[in-house]
Amino acid sequence: MRLRTARRRQLAAPGGHAEAESMQDDSLRPGGPDPSSRGPYKDRAAPSQQPAGDRPLLAQLSEDECWQRLGTHGIGRVGLAASGPASVILPVNFLVDGRSIVYRTETGGTAAADGERLAFEVDHTGAHDRRGWSVLIDGTAEHVTDPGTVERLATRPGAQPWAGGRRELWVRIRPGLVTGRSIHIR
Repeated sequence: MRLRTARRRQLAAPGGHAEAESMQDDSLRPGGPDPSSRGPYKDRAAPSQQPAGDRPLLAQLSEDECWQRLGTHGIGRVGLAASGPASVILPVNFLVDGRSIVYRTETGGTAAADGERLAFEVDHTGAHDRRGWSVLIDGTAEHVTDPGTVERLATRPGAQPWAGGRRELWVRIRPGLVTGRSIHIR
């Protein structure tokens, strides 16, 4: 509990990230979660902690395959470089808009500055069949200010931010590099 509170203070400090103050995950503590809180997996490994399957194959995805996978999901993670004591990775719901990613955030919150370099990641894992994929975009942030574009994006399915609140700033991630990997059992 003390660790989480200290981390919140660190992130909320000048140069930190204020949104982290609203984190409510009591499972974050030294040594990991209490084994008694693991539900049906108290006496065995959870599916994502099982050993690798026989003959796993890790493969690179083409850029087109990456974009196809991105279009099937709506939650990803934005990685922002350190502006204080640590870099931050935040979950966001997003839309694919052409060959770019757009997401909403609070003005003045943990928004990437216009032109700032950032990373974006989406993945999918099938813990039971030991298959999955991951796509990583290295790019730059562009604040979307054109009223017509903002209106068009805001009316698309999936555009409402899960975090709630006033998230009026749209950020477009202009990709510089799009890479991906998949893993499956042969």
